[in-house]
Amino acid sequence: MIENTMKLPDGRRLGYAEYGQQDGFPIIAMHGTPGARILGAFSRLEQMGQNPSAKPFRIFVMERSGYGLSTPQPGRTIDNVVEDTKFFADRIGLEQFAVFGGSGGAPFVLSCCQRLPHRVTKAAISAGVGPVYLPNFFENISDEEKAFLKGAMGDSEAIVTFAKDAQADPVGFIKELLAQSNEQIPAEIPDAFIQMIVESTKSPYGMIDDYRCFGQPWNVSFEDIRTPVQFWHSDADESVPISHAEYLAEKIPGAALRRFHNLSHIETSHAALPEVLDFLAE
Repeated sequence: MIENTMKLPDGRRLGYAEYGQQDGFPIIAMHGTPGARILGAFSRLEQMGQNPSAKPFRIFVMERSGYGLSTPQPGRTIDNVVEDTKFFADRIGLEQFAVFGGSGGAPFVLSCCQRLPHRVTKAAISAGVGPVYLPNFFENISDEEKAFLKGAMGDSEAIVTFAKDAQADPVGFIKELLAQSNEQIPAEIPDAFIQMIVESTKSPYGMIDDYRCFGQPWNVSFEDIRTPVQFWHSDADESVPISHAEYLAEKIPGAALRRFHNLSHIETSHAALPEVLDFLAE
């Protein structure tokens, strides 16, 4: 993994990490919410890529403004993230690239598909959030997600408290978080997961702006997307129900949905990784 920052046209800094091989096919990854450039899933992908039989890849994980090394941009929109993505790809020299997003990265992936149709080759989404600005989808997400969405649209105290608690005791915070969400708690929390929580909660603004983006119309016409898109989702996801992926897969022409059974939100993203790579590399 190589970590770096890039200066954007408005003077902000954009943090990112690069995984994989220099000669590999390029993928720009949109992390979840909260999220950061450091994540165990991407380290695992890097290890998988060292297999001689595996097709080489080059993954860039961009930190949205307000996360990790990226300067906050209060009030940022989904369109702002796409603009940053285009600038990033231009500076790195990527004429075309695939996009991958997990959980809260989904809206940004789909917006890239619509706004950069000649540059995005394929899109993969695991356990992705759907259009929660629609009442039916808001009602079936977890209570914590509802609280964050309401907070981002008004009083953001819940998100500010979340970030402060994570910074104060990252390991204890993660254990409590996983227990509350019915995720499996490993005997030892992976260092990369701890680093991700620390980096993603240095400021509350990354989460606040993400949830504000989720809770407002995304300005994405799903029916007009022509990029090949595939979803991976589990029927046991309690944070983001599989109905989100079912809706999006039905709306987007040619989109496919790979259904997992009895996997949690986090487990789904890890289980999907080998298939995601195969799909994006085809």
